[in-house]
Amino acid sequence: MSAIRVAAISDSQSFLADVKSSFATDPGFDLVWSCPREGLGWLVDVVRPDVMLVDGRVEHPLDLCLPRGAGTRPSVILLADEAEEFAEFGDLWKIAALEAGARGVLGRESMARDLVDAVKAVQGGELWGPREVVALVRDRPVQPFEPAEPDEALGLARPYAYN
Repeated sequence: MSAIRVAAISDSQSFLADVKSSFATDPGFDLVWSCPREGLGWLVDVVRPDVMLVDGRVEHPLDLCLPRGAGTRPSVILLADEAEEFAEFGDLWKIAALEAGARGVLGRESMARDLVDAVKAVQGGELWGPREVVALVRDRPVQPFEPAEPDEALGLARPYAYN
């Protein structure tokens, strides 16, 4: 079995360092690239990761949650500090991300413990997140919407996401 190719999207050096340390000792993963949002088009089209880890602090993080069944696009796991970025939303940010097309959601506070398992599950075709959240969205269709920042110029136009 070949290594799972993982990329991280963030401007935060601490986030990128945490991602790197999560996969440092596991030969089943290949951290292929980390970059800010601006490098996303090149990353997806040239590097072609299997799984993309998106820092919830990037601008318009739900826009980066690609639709399920997106062909050659990487699966997305959105990582967020629930007490920081999304405190007032409770589990709604997780539901929104999964409905937008993310394959997984994970609080950064549990990243060290769960990130490797989350990537393996998502790469295996499962949704990752709290059971009650995954149960709510598992069989729902992806909702059409207009992303906050369309990425047509980067070749990342997404016909579906969360409204």
